[in-house]
Parts: sequence; structure tokens; C-alpha cells
Amino acid sequence: MRNLLELETTILTQNDTLRNGFRVEEINENLNQIFAGGLSKFNSSVKMAKVVKKSMDFFNSEECQNQLNEEGISWTKEEFFMKLFGWKRAFGYKMLKLAEVHSSTVRSFVNKMQTLRDNGEDTKETSISVENCLKFVRGGGEENNTEPTTPNPTTLQMVCLIDGVKKKVTVKLNGQINCNLTDEELELQIEVLKQIVLNNQAEREGMGN
Repeated sequence: MRNLLELETTILTQNDTLRNGFRVEEINENLNQIFAGGLSKFNSSVKMAKVVKKSMDFFNSEECQNQLNEEGISWTKEEFFMKLFGWKRAFGYKMLKLAEVHSSTVRSFVNKMQTLRDNGEDTKETSISVENCLKFVRGGGEENNTEPTTPNPTTLQMVCLIDGVKKKVTVKLNGQINCNLTDEELELQIEVLKQIVLNNQAEREGMGN
């Protein structure tokens, strides 16, 4: 618990409805864990975000407000975050946003950052944090601002314009292809590339003659 007056501490200890609704025990358990670093801290923050969401939902409920009024307590949302979590309102809302991120997106973010860091990009922008996860989501998931601006020399990247929509294709030297094309669209682009190669070969042979 953080920044609670003695009266508020007593009330949250004795009033089961408020204590359980605010998830006081879960808050105390998770607060200690998010002071770690790196991936462990982030995983604990993801878990805590779910607790924050449930606690805020209860705070906004009529049941909670009636209980607080009966106990003579009046909190703003800023006081809610500061007294229960010890956070400023801005960070509290970041945690609420994190709670809305689907678990599959969280996994994609972690995998993305770990790959970048394994490739030597150990920077603030590639740290596994709440802030960077939310940036990752705002950037549309995989299409993230932390994407290297220069292609890996072991890959071939191309952008296809299909029905007015740009689609990216990445071909690695080991033959692996990453793209957001359908099988039919990919086969068509392969045929286009083959034709380009044949045309280039024909031009070189013509120049040789």
C-alpha cells in the first residue's frame, strides 16, 4: 500500500468489500515484483496491469462509491493510483492500456525485442518495457518503429503494390519467405520476378552480341 492515511489504511483492512474489490492483497504481492529488471519486471507488470484494470473497474462502480461515501472517503482517480499503487496518474493509465493488449501481441512484442537485442541492438528503444510495448501496439504490432531501417545483407526485401495496397516480402538466403501475401498473390509475384530475371538475362546477352 502507498500514501494511505492511517484512517484509510484501517478502513481498507476492516472493510471486506473495499479490500476485496480493490484487490489489495494482489496489489501488495505484485508491487514487490515489478521492481525487478528486464523481462522479469515486464512480465510482472503485465500481470499487475490486469489487477489494476479490475481495481479501477471496481473504483468506478456504484457499489464502491457508496462504500467510500459511507466510510467518509473521497478519492479522485489521481488519488486512486497514488494511494493504492504509489503511481502518478499518467503511469496508471499506461498500465490500464497494457491490460487491454492481447496476450499474443505481448508475446510478439517480447519476441521482437529479444531478436533485436540478440542482434546487438541493446538500446532504450529495444528494452522490454511497458512504454515500448505500448509503442509496439500503436505501431501496428509487427510494423513497429524499432524495425531496422537498413535491410539485413542476408535478405532480399521488396514491396509489392497489389490492388492499391503495399505488401512487403522478405526472402532470406536460406529460402525462408516472410510476407503478408496470400498464396495466390505470392505465386504471381514469383512469376513476375522470374520474368524480370529472364528479361535481364536476354538484355545482357543482346549487349554481348
